[in-house]
Amino acid sequence: MTIREAAEYLRVSPNTLYTWVCKRTIGCKKIGKKAVRFTKADLDAVVSSQPGETTPETKTLTRRGRPRAANVNINAIVERAKREALS
Repeated sequence: MTIREAAEYLRVSPNTLYTWVCKRTIGCKKIGKKAVRFTKADLDAVVSSQPGETTPETKTLTRRGRPRAANVNINAIVERAKREALS
């Protein structure tokens, strides 16, 4: 996949993908000096490495690669905080 296709698949910007490539957060294949291509396995590895995320369809990341707040289970966090406060 190209940068644009991969960015659309992961729902991140192409610049984010370039950053991940530079940081070696995501695997890719280099074609020539500048062009990069991604396999579906490379992209799925990034998806599976994100906590609480299971499929690319539910994948929405912020620019820093963290899950958006809407994907966080707020009820579980509140219940955990209540239990810790009562302990």
